[in-house]
Amino acid sequence: MTTTRDKRASAVGILLPWGRITPTPDAAAEDNRDRAHLAALYRGALPAATAELEIIWSSGGTFENTLEIVWSSGGRFSSELVVIWASAPSAARIEMALIGTSGLVRSTYRFEKRTRAGLFLADVSAIVEGGYVEHNEHRAVKRAAEFYITPALDSTVDLDPVVDHIMPIMRLLVEGFEIDIPLGLFKLNIPEEESRHTHDSWRVGGEDLASHLVNDYIDAPYAVAAGANPISGTNGVRDLLDAAGIPHAIPDTTAVLTAALAPLVGTPKLTVVNLLLEAASMYHLSINSAGVARSRVQADLSTRTPDVTYPDTTWLMDPIGKKREVTRFANAVLVVSLDPENLYSATIENN
Repeated sequence: MTTTRDKRASAVGILLPWGRITPTPDAAAEDNRDRAHLAALYRGALPAATAELEIIWSSGGTFENTLEIVWSSGGRFSSELVVIWASAPSAARIEMALIGTSGLVRSTYRFEKRTRAGLFLADVSAIVEGGYVEHNEHRAVKRAAEFYITPALDSTVDLDPVVDHIMPIMRLLVEGFEIDIPLGLFKLNIPEEESRHTHDSWRVGGEDLASHLVNDYIDAPYAVAAGANPISGTNGVRDLLDAAGIPHAIPDTTAVLTAALAPLVGTPKLTVVNLLLEAASMYHLSINSAGVARSRVQADLSTRTPDVTYPDTTWLMDPIGKKREVTRFANAVLVVSLDPENLYSATIENN
């Protein structure tokens, strides 16, 4: 955005909104007047100054100001203001950066200690030396991780692997922007410790928040009544997640239970949650990368449009290899009679 203003005067000394200027101004006073003029120019160029400037600066905005003062018998002031800000990269550009389409993948990692509800507590990156995260939709607890931790690297960092949660965050550089991508919120397990003469190290496994529901059991008679909504009804999915302190974004449903659900005492609460989700025709519970419990309605396959179709003559695997396995066949069978009423007898049949 560029604005240019031009003001003329018929006298050597003129009074402008930002102060009086004379042919031989004091240097400090002139600097203050320029700053005041810049603020006035912002107000003139951007009517909703506060709101718009907040948006600009939160996006990494900068400004350039060129000031020209020419005094003659008729004074003239000219100023040009250029406001520059960058726009955040699109999702497509972020995906390209992740897979290295546009060059090298440039990323760093940060490890944060957070509450079960996702509230930030501390940056524990100083003691986390590395780790990995995996995601498998075929498991009940779909995200798992392992961290390599050396507490001696920073004695001021407080981390209890028995009760704390860690969120690893990838900071990806995309077109000059640093994009934070959370990789999951993990409940830590009891660590495997390795002791050296200088320090101890931990290898700590972690699982997403669904693990709290696996380790929490129905410990008293529990029922969801027939006709109740399995998601929002009493003792439904949302009640179970709220009781566990797990943030959730489960969609609404109009489905109702055709029969009461009364799990036995000792049933893991994750099993109960998934049974209720099935009753609402939804997928089993999944904890996303931000630590929020999610699900969605299952689409009937008959309503789906195929992503790709193949004619009957198309081989999906070409060629197909065959290998005969014969090592499991017995070469000989030995039969021995152990009947105490008869004499010892045996026979052998060759294959």
